[in-house]
Amino acid sequence: MLTGLIRDARTVTREVSADSLELAKAALAEAAPVGYELVKAPARMRKGSITLDVTGTFAPRGEAREVEASDLAALRQLIPDGWELLLVRRAG
Repeated sequence: MLTGLIRDARTVTREVSADSLELAKAALAEAAPVGYELVKAPARMRKGSITLDVTGTFAPRGEAREVEASDLAALRQLIPDGWELLLVRRAG
């Protein structure tokens, strides 16, 4: 018997514009969905302007859960769409 640890791997993006990195960071904090944390935020400066356009990517940080199956192929079939397998261990 195998036990796999899985977690939600879906991401959400939010676009913000601001005149400084501090303001962009604050805007992204306000835009964060409940239960998600910011995992990346590349910034681009508009040509001829001080305005930054930032794309924040947020990932859920809820609890992982376990699934059990007799073999690896069966275990992979138990992983819902949008989830990822973090580790596999033998039960027992």
